Amino acid sequence: MIANSKVLILSVLIITLFIAPVNLVFSEEEKQTVYVASSDRRIYVIDLKKNEVLLKTDVINEVGRPTSIDIDENRGRLYVASERDRGQINYSPVVVLDTNVLPMKMIDSYDLINKKTAGHSVKVSAVYEIYVRPGGRKLFLGYSHQRYGRGTTVIDSFTGEILSLLNFKIHLKEIDFSPDRTKISLIWDKGRMVYDLVKNKQVSYVKGEEVFKDEIGLNSPWAKETLPLYTTVDYKYLKAISRSNGEVISEINLEKLTGFGTAIKIPLIVEKGTKAIIPMFDMSSGYGYIVILDLEKKEVVSKIQVGPNPTNVVLSSIVPKEKAD
Repeated sequence: MIANSKVLILSVLIITLFIAPVNLVFSEEEKQTVYVASSDRRIYVIDLKKNEVLLKTDVINEVGRPTSIDIDENRGRLYVASERDRGQINYSPVVVLDTNVLPMKMIDSYDLINKKTAGHSVKVSAVYEIYVRPGGRKLFLGYSHQRYGRGTTVIDSFTGEILSLLNFKIHLKEIDFSPDRTKISLIWDKGRMVYDLVKNKQVSYVKGEEVFKDEIGLNSPWAKETLPLYTTVDYKYLKAISRSNGEVISEINLEKLTGFGTAIKIPLIVEKGTKAIIPMFDMSSGYGYIVILDLEKKEVVSKIQVGPNPTNVVLSSIVPKEKAD
């Protein structure tokens, strides 16, 4: 009987290993690859060690004008959100690419037919923000539709099925999920918001000077950041803001330092707060650039040319490789 029990327990463990998803955790040192999309409908992969473009994809016809991207590290899936380009026929608001192998190609696309909106079947016309929830099974999409307004659509990242509609629009600001994943917080330089994903309602919304009247400040209620909040202002300034009182700790004139502008509100801060990775654009040439800044020295480490109008960037440990024969 004991022997049979041991066999049963071992069998359950083996089955669990094969069925249950495993969430891998990568250190920042392991994440030396940056992904970005641009309006030429290509994905650019950048090697941070060499500060150069490692590869770029062919044109992806189903992508419109890219608006944002995010990555699922566990499955090696890059999600690209976009809005329909002028005269474009083959368009999907969300396109999925396999980042594990070369050539890096589209493996799926989600048309997002929303049958729950006002009793009509409505195709979401554009997705402006996309965010992969920790664990990778759900995608949060900030969308816009001429008739039905704006909000957030939650979809199954494996199938593209719409799971729920939320009454707020997710933004590519500082986003954090609660430990139990039932709430989400959005932090920006002038406020914070907490939303209950289960009850589909806003829990709190604080802005202006009211943010600094409690000990939370510019943090989520469940996690306190040690680094200041970095944000861009007027397309040309990068500011480090104190999370406790909102004071500007430091400021860099990006336009003066680089000659470029940026439409990205929250830059990617790496190497323990010493460097920033910022997608930027050159108005004179039309090219896009990924600019790496040394925040302590306030100088440019590298300018890496990519396609025009680059989206936000995502940091990854995945480097696409040739498929083995």
